[in-house]
Amino acid sequence: DSIETKPRRTYAVQRWVTNTMVKILLIKDILDEKPLSEDIKVFESTGFQIHAGVMKAGGWPAIDFNLYPYQIIKDFMGFGFQVCVVKGQRIKKRGTIEECVEWIKENSGTKTATKPQYDIFRYRSTEEVFITPKGKKEIILVRGLQSVAEAKTYIAEKSDELEEKYKIIRTIPEERRDWNRPRVGENHRNGKDVSPELFKTDFPFRGVEFGNWVNQVERAACLNEAYDALSDLSAVLGINNDIITLNGKLALAFGARGSGTALAHYEPIKVVINLTKKKGAGSLAHEWFHALDNYISITHGSPLSFASDNPRNISDERLSDTFRNLVRAINASDFYTRSARIDKLKTKKYWATTIELAARGFEKYVISKLAILEFENDYLANIRTMEEFGRPDVYPYPTNEEIKLLIPLYDEVISSVYNTMKLRQSA
Repeated sequence: DSIETKPRRTYAVQRWVTNTMVKILLIKDILDEKPLSEDIKVFESTGFQIHAGVMKAGGWPAIDFNLYPYQIIKDFMGFGFQVCVVKGQRIKKRGTIEECVEWIKENSGTKTATKPQYDIFRYRSTEEVFITPKGKKEIILVRGLQSVAEAKTYIAEKSDELEEKYKIIRTIPEERRDWNRPRVGENHRNGKDVSPELFKTDFPFRGVEFGNWVNQVERAACLNEAYDALSDLSAVLGINNDIITLNGKLALAFGARGSGTALAHYEPIKVVINLTKKKGAGSLAHEWFHALDNYISITHGSPLSFASDNPRNISDERLSDTFRNLVRAINASDFYTRSARIDKLKTKKYWATTIELAARGFEKYVISKLAILEFENDYLANIRTMEEFGRPDVYPYPTNEEIKLLIPLYDEVISSVYNTMKLRQSA
């Protein structure tokens, strides 16, 4: 509730993004049971106190209590700390929090699920009639019908069949394998476990954090795999290990900042990569490119932006041009077209955003460079081939042929970054 509505005016959006990210990261810290170092005013607000009381009275977290379609707010007309149940602008019940919660339990109805809606179109040239999901003209569920009347009958009599077809089309396979192949490559550790001291010496991250789930055995395994993966990444990029940490500005967390089904993720506010317990391994290259992409913007005065998304904001002409060339090539490829096709099946654009396209392309780039060295490292980058993915029409990575055109552009990006920014290899 403390997150404000996104403003319409462009100049106000950046401030809203910053404030919203601060609150989202606060929520993450609370869920991860981290100690809070500052006074959080939202906990002192009447709204929060009511919300906490309502959730407790509703039985949360054991019971997923749902207020819909009502709200419980402070009753300014009552005596003492009274609340009321409202629906829209109308008060439905006054009393204590417990009394209002009980009233909602007795009177709230379950929102009825609506059946999918469909559109009917006709090709002017052939007079062929076809059926699509409502608002999704590019997704044809049934074609070859002779008339609009026939299409309406089809929808009325075979709605379940249409729904199942649409469900199958919208179901996108996992882009990563759910297991990692054994690593193949140089023995960076000489067969020994990496100590925290050696890890920090060779890869001087700003900090390395472990979540509560990480016991000593798992911690050692995480350090070993991350050490090998980062060493392999240094090798394919042709840079020293310490450069990987972006001049010590980047932090690394193992399962400390994510939960549920979330994969590894990068947080631009805190400049940290988090690898979650079950699904983080395989995404390190992806998230590292996000970090690099963001770090370039940070050094050019845009801490919440990414160079690939806003190359014009980069003051260095060569660096700006390399990102612009990379993005232009990606957007002109079938890699982009397939990714955009996924977004048409979703409610929000993600797969075809410039930031994600650049990061997924970098994964394939790293895999291709590893192959030149006859290395394999699924902890660093684990993606399914188009054949394993099973849906070539929406495969979200560059193919082997497509990456050949992108490799020199990624090479130029990496070269430009380390030649034009304050990132220098140690002697």
